[in-house]
Amino acid sequence: MTTKRNSVSWGWFIIWLLGTLFGVVVGFFVFFLVMSGLGESGPGPIPVFAASLIMTGCFGTVVGFAQWLILRRYVQRSAVWIGVTLLGFLISSPVLLSMSGGFGPYITSPTSIRMTVVLGCALGVAQWFAIGKKVSRSALWIGISLISWTVAGLIGMALKTLSWQMGPILYWLGLFFFGTVFSAVGMMWLLKQKNPPAMTP
Repeated sequence: MTTKRNSVSWGWFIIWLLGTLFGVVVGFFVFFLVMSGLGESGPGPIPVFAASLIMTGCFGTVVGFAQWLILRRYVQRSAVWIGVTLLGFLISSPVLLSMSGGFGPYITSPTSIRMTVVLGCALGVAQWFAIGKKVSRSALWIGISLISWTVAGLIGMALKTLSWQMGPILYWLGLFFFGTVFSAVGMMWLLKQKNPPAMTP
């Protein structure tokens, strides 16, 4: 048995949600520390591409680590979750940056859908490798991730219309908050499914 099915409850959902959001905050804090250190020691401004790569690396690693701290109690040998979460963000970040104009204010609904489809698919496929043989119906996680982030993007677009000046901030806050909420519900449901039979040598 690789998951503790009876232990997965709404309490787990709250812990996963708070852990992920805390990871987001810490990830950005680490990014600013790294950028500050490089800016002080470097000969000139850091290129935008390098800065985005550093941000993605900090963000993906910290969020993956925060989620793994929770997931490891329910899925054995799941440390690879950290690496695949980072990989998912690294794959999707060029699309997010290019289509959003560097996180700018000109994100349209079609653009948001394309961005979030790539984000949801990249995270879903990458993270599936960490739970593929350990959680029943694990392939559904790819669809759960895709739907969660796409719907979150639509909610972010709705929030964006509330304010012209704060619109971009509301969009990204809505995207990451609701994407985390929906994917957490999906992961909770997935972990409550019957475990696959243990493999014998």
